Amino acid sequence: MSKINYFKYLFLFLLTSHGSIAGQISDNSSFNLEKIDIGSAIDSIRKYKEIDPQKALQYGFYALNSNVDNELSLEFVNTNYYLAETFFHMGNDKSAFEYLSKSLQLYTLLDPNKRRNRNVIKPPWVLIIMGNIYYRNEDFLNAEEMYYEALDNFRLFDPIYDEEKYYGTSTSLQNLAMIKTEEKEYEKALELFSQVSEMRISYGETTQILSSDLWYLDFYLKMGDDEMFMEYYNNLTNSYETYSSNFGNNNSSILRFAINIVKNLFAISVEKSSITPIYLATSDDVKEISGKYFYKLQEKISSKQSYDDIIAKEVWEKSLEYIK
Repeated sequence: MSKINYFKYLFLFLLTSHGSIAGQISDNSSFNLEKIDIGSAIDSIRKYKEIDPQKALQYGFYALNSNVDNELSLEFVNTNYYLAETFFHMGNDKSAFEYLSKSLQLYTLLDPNKRRNRNVIKPPWVLIIMGNIYYRNEDFLNAEEMYYEALDNFRLFDPIYDEEKYYGTSTSLQNLAMIKTEEKEYEKALELFSQVSEMRISYGETTQILSSDLWYLDFYLKMGDDEMFMEYYNNLTNSYETYSSNFGNNNSSILRFAINIVKNLFAISVEKSSITPIYLATSDDVKEISGKYFYKLQEKISSKQSYDDIIAKEVWEKSLEYIK
């Protein structure tokens, strides 16, 4: 999984909603599943799928087993999906794919009048996770097929779900761009992601626009294009200055978080020696710092020899001799 994809998941995790009943359960280590309804159990799967997947599975199997009449409902279809999503976060691709496949099969049997979007042929978020499993296993051909099929189905959403349609469409396109990047089809990757970027700018959500800049950072890093890399880094730092002065502390903290992610991206990935000097020469974050040693944009303790006064004096004296 690429670093920008990881960043995207961080933002999505921050935006995840929590059910009120599920919140009450989380404060109770010995909860009784029989006291909650299936809808609340599903909310709890969504809440715990990343922070406590075993608990999420417990809720999920409870919800499945509660369907004693074998009634085919949208909740039953979604329970299989959320179980699959939980297994996916656990890294158990085999079980995840099993429950995703079951969710797809049940959806095709579901009365269209019971579906959330009657025109949708296949639930696109199921296809997205299937694509992610293929992608994680470097099966880009099947991953691409899943993402395109998801894209087609997101476009069939009813108008009342335009916001989810926007997120789903942009996710599908970004994932397709990631595949083309991995396959080194850079022009096609840019073509796909430019659609995502335009959508996010039109939508106007700050974190989404920042996510686009971070994708471009990762993209140009892989291409080895230092000039474009620094352009998008400067875009992020300028965005921080603009939004922090115009919109107050809440947005500035989000942007600062993004800038820190960029620094981590540098520190982990950048092997080229040109990046750190450029950062030190241009960034306001370090303008008050002097006499320190930096490696991959991070302040580090230099070698023991660098603190030896005798060696330092000899180096200084030799340096003066050489420049005469």
